[in-house]
Amino acid sequence: MKLKQAPWLLISILLLVAGTIATFSIVWKLNRDWEADRRWEDYRSELVAAGEPVTFAELEARRPEVPIDQNGSLIIESLAGKLQELQSEEVKHIPILDRDLRRMDTFEGISPESVEAMRTFLEKHDDLVTSLASLHANTDGRLTVMNYDYEGDNPFDFTLPSLAPWKYTGILFHLKTLAQSLDTDMEGAMHATITQFGVAATMRNEPNGIIRVVRLRVIQQALASIEFMLRTSELDSKQLDELSQLVSKRIADISPKEFMRAERIAMLTFYDSFADGKIDSTKIYGNEFIKRLGTISRRDIRRAQRLAASIWTKQIEVADDILKWLDEADRIDNVSNPLAAGLRSAILVGHIMPSATVIAQLTGRRLAELQCAHTAIAAERFRLDQGRFPESFDELLPGYIDVVPIDPFTGKPLLLGKNEIGITIYSVSQNLEDDGGDLKIRKGKYSPPDVGFRLVEPSNRGSIIASKETSDDSE
Repeated sequence: MKLKQAPWLLISILLLVAGTIATFSIVWKLNRDWEADRRWEDYRSELVAAGEPVTFAELEARRPEVPIDQNGSLIIESLAGKLQELQSEEVKHIPILDRDLRRMDTFEGISPESVEAMRTFLEKHDDLVTSLASLHANTDGRLTVMNYDYEGDNPFDFTLPSLAPWKYTGILFHLKTLAQSLDTDMEGAMHATITQFGVAATMRNEPNGIIRVVRLRVIQQALASIEFMLRTSELDSKQLDELSQLVSKRIADISPKEFMRAERIAMLTFYDSFADGKIDSTKIYGNEFIKRLGTISRRDIRRAQRLAASIWTKQIEVADDILKWLDEADRIDNVSNPLAAGLRSAILVGHIMPSATVIAQLTGRRLAELQCAHTAIAAERFRLDQGRFPESFDELLPGYIDVVPIDPFTGKPLLLGKNEIGITIYSVSQNLEDDGGDLKIRKGKYSPPDVGFRLVEPSNRGSIIASKETSDDSE
């Protein structure tokens, strides 16, 4: 009898042990998940206590209300259909619009073919330009086609409205500046250039990365317009002061913090839905990625969520200091690199996190361009008064600038270079090398070695018609 009972006793003991182990494993896993949830909620509470928005509803509430009569975006939105149609226009030879001339340096001259094509294009759309001209007085905006109070489970499914109307409005008035500068109609060129700043102002309250890129591009074109005006003719002190004030305002509101807050909220919302099983991870990461990674636990997701939030928070803290931001960005990109990271949470974040370095460099380039333009306008005012360009920035103190301008990439003063036709005020940009004020974009590059602003002596100014078309494919 005892022999018959022994096997059953052994089986019962084994089952009991197996059950205990299984129960322990479940409890252990639940405890790990609970601990991960708790740590995430603690971090979230810290953000809330610091006054940081953690939901899209809170982000939307932060956007300032803009009175209808002051909202320049409404002008562009009312003409969105016509502006959208410009995408299908024939653009051969037209600066910026022709793909082969997208990055042409108009400072070096514009070919007869481009001048003729540009004038024809502007004449064809004169009614549209006239309808948009009231943006000249615009200083603010809020896109009514955008609402950041997103209520879905996956913020990456958010559909952004077409930004072509804003992009093409900026281009239209940049071309208008070029054409009127060539005609020495400097009042008209000033009006068109100021209007470009008005276009940029319509987007200044939008915490969206893509809208921000379009806005920075419009600002860049406006600065190129100022450079072109001063390449072809002269502006008086009053006009220079007006441009200086516009550039100063763009320097003051270039901060990317609200866009970063939006990106952080998108990450938090995504990982909340991921943890609750509301999102098919393969649609975000892809089947092969999920297969290689294996089972993704709630703990993995919460740790990834906390890592993503901390990455954006760190960037927000240093975003107004490009030097610190670039240092932080380098560390972030190394931590969140899926190939270099060992932690599963870092792999999850790195697969969908945009490059911090790329964002920091873009902001740094635009800030440097604005600083150079602001200083160059001061140098031009100095020339009007003294009959020559300054030998150093010290000569601009204190009557023309308040402080010596700083290169955001080095923390040191901007550079002032001389050449046979004038001067260049420049930043060493992201390569951190002094390339002598080389502002030429090479083939396959998106920016020149240095970024800056060029001024020429009055004797070298005038209508600059190039002997042939130049493109961004030149070596």
